[in-house]
Amino acid sequence: MTLGEQIKKSRTSVKLTQQTVANRAGLSLATVQLLESGREPSLDTLLRVLQVLKSPVEFEVKGAKMVLAEVGQMEKLVSMIARGKR
Repeated sequence: MTLGEQIKKSRTSVKLTQQTVANRAGLSLATVQLLESGREPSLDTLLRVLQVLKSPVEFEVKGAKMVLAEVGQMEKLVSMIARGKR
């Protein structure tokens, strides 16, 4: 399952519309639509959506699969990447 498919599944499981996710995440409706259709999000966009959905996702970073169950884990990863740690 792609990241976009996972996000759509999470969104529909909590009965939110794309517009609601966009509004709560501070994003445009078009951004959420593109994300669900397969566009790769920036880390900021992904964080915003995950904070709204509060659900685990699996994604790949440089070929390594990662599963993040909590947004806090994602924030820690983003911080480490920004500092250049691996």
